[in-house]
Amino acid sequence: MKRGERLKQRRIELGFTMRQAAELLGLSVSGVQNLEKDEVMPNLKLGMAIGRIYNKSLQWIVDGVDVIEDKIPILGNTQAGPDAFWEKIDYHDNNFHEYIKFNSMGRKLYGLRVMGDSMSILYPEGDIILIDPEIEPIIGEDVIIKFKTGEIMIKRLLRFDKDYIYLDSLNDNFKRMIRLKNDIEFIHTIVGSIKSFMIEHN
Repeated sequence: MKRGERLKQRRIELGFTMRQAAELLGLSVSGVQNLEKDEVMPNLKLGMAIGRIYNKSLQWIVDGVDVIEDKIPILGNTQAGPDAFWEKIDYHDNNFHEYIKFNSMGRKLYGLRVMGDSMSILYPEGDIILIDPEIEPIIGEDVIIKFKTGEIMIKRLLRFDKDYIYLDSLNDNFKRMIRLKNDIEFIHTIVGSIKSFMIEHN
């Protein structure tokens, strides 16, 4: 079944007329018609709106494969770091205010809102970075580090040896850094970033 046919079938299943679907999606009736005729490819923002209104995943919209998307909690920002309870969070009780729907494939990811302009164009202010606290950091990957002093930083992991960790800045205005490994409270791997319009609320 083609994408447009899937969207039409789902709209009818939900009992929406074309006009109702158009109003919910912020489109014209002809915009909905074009989607259902496969004359346009929905962009990410529209895809998210369709997923929310039709209660389907982005993957289903793209290729018809229905996956269960998890609620990835947003636990703080890049200046303060995750709140003190990130290690104890229960991903099944939905006890968090903001989240992003994302197929985590069973991993316990969390999100942080980017604050400040020191993160380079990779992570614009307001975006959400997705973080995996369980996988081992890999050389060359971006990480978020909290030092025992309370400092929170996003850096690129260059290398480490017995006593030191070597970090590169994502912003040309900041220098490379060498810190004692014993000074680190935690180091978590950044696995992606998502635009703020994808945030949902409980």
